[in-house]
Amino acid sequence: MGNWMRLFNKMPEWNVVSWNAMVTAFLENGDVRRAVDNARALFDRMLLGDGTPDQHTMSSLMSVCAELVAPLLGMQIHQQVTKVFIPDVPLNNSIITICGAILEARDVFDEMKVKEVISWNAMIGAYASHGFAEKALKLFCTMRKLRVQPTYLTFISVLNACAHVGLVDQAKKCPDSSTTRPSFPTLASCPAT
Repeated sequence: MGNWMRLFNKMPEWNVVSWNAMVTAFLENGDVRRAVDNARALFDRMLLGDGTPDQHTMSSLMSVCAELVAPLLGMQIHQQVTKVFIPDVPLNNSIITICGAILEARDVFDEMKVKEVISWNAMIGAYASHGFAEKALKLFCTMRKLRVQPTYLTFISVLNACAHVGLVDQAKKCPDSSTTRPSFPTLASCPAT
C-alpha cells in the first residue's frame, strides 16, 4: 500500500479516477487502523479541493467506514453527500449501512424511489445490528409481499436479527441453510402487520 500512496502523491494532479482507485485500494487493504486514517486523509484532501469526488468515490468511502466501523467519518461523508449529490441507489445503500441512527437510516430507506434487494438487505441488516429484530422481520415480510427476491445476505440478516434477541421460533421459520437454494418463509409465516 505504501508504494501506491507514494505513486499517488507524486502524480502532478488528481482526478476522480485516481481518487476512486485509492479509495478502492484502502477498502481492499486489511490494515484497519491505516485504512481508516487513509480514508479520512483522502476525504479531507478532497474537501480542500484536491479532487472532485463523484458518487462512486463517496459510496466507496462510506463502505470503508462501514467495514472498519468508523461511524463518525461515515456521518461526515454522509453530510457532504447530502450537500453535493442527489444520492443514487448505491449511495443510499451505503448511507443506510453506515448510519449510526436507525431512524435516519429508515428515513433514507423510505425516501428511496428505487429499492434494490441490496437496499432491503442494508435496512434489515441495520435493524438486526441495532437489536430491532421485530422490525427486521416485519421489513423482511414487507419485502416478500412486494415480491422482492431475497438473497443469502437477506437470510443471514434475518437470522442475525433473530439471534440478537433470542427469537428462536422465528428463526426456525427461516430458510434451511443446509440446502443449496434455501426456501424463504412464506407470507403465511410473517407476523400480521
